[in-house]
Amino acid sequence: MAKRKTLFIGCGDGREILPLANHQEYLLIGLEPSDQQYAKATEALRGFPNVRIIKRRIQDWEAVEYEGDIDRIYFIFPTPVVLRDQAEEIIAKACFLLSKDGGRFHIFTEVTLSRWPDPGDKAALQEFLRVLGDGRLSVSRNEISFDELPRMVKESYCGVLFKKHNLSPFTAIEARKP
Repeated sequence: MAKRKTLFIGCGDGREILPLANHQEYLLIGLEPSDQQYAKATEALRGFPNVRIIKRRIQDWEAVEYEGDIDRIYFIFPTPVVLRDQAEEIIAKACFLLSKDGGRFHIFTEVTLSRWPDPGDKAALQEFLRVLGDGRLSVSRNEISFDELPRMVKESYCGVLFKKHNLSPFTAIEARKP
């Protein structure tokens, strides 16, 4: 039985899960709603008994068996539209799933409040941060360079593209139950 449970929202082709896949002390759960990306992730992670890939959005995932039992949730490079339009549902589900004993919700996005050119995207990030910090979670936010991103984020599908296009900085958000 896995000691730690880690959830990846929108795991894409599974690249972000691979750095942890050999660690049997983790149960790694990837949620991916796209048929094409789900198929790629399922194939890429087929040989790892501690990895579950589920074809769902977090908002539609019942997950009753994981209530209060997820140690880490990663949401890597969500689009500004998702940050704005689905913040309430995503954050409510994350709060439902996060462990009361140190559970953390990590979000990494290319949208920054200081240097991002699109004011609508900045507003989406601000709204997500507002909902995230509305009393359910304690939130910290930092702008970091590509080199400061965790390995799994750098190796995600978007991380590889961002490196190729020399995109930086990023916003790193950590939320946890107070």
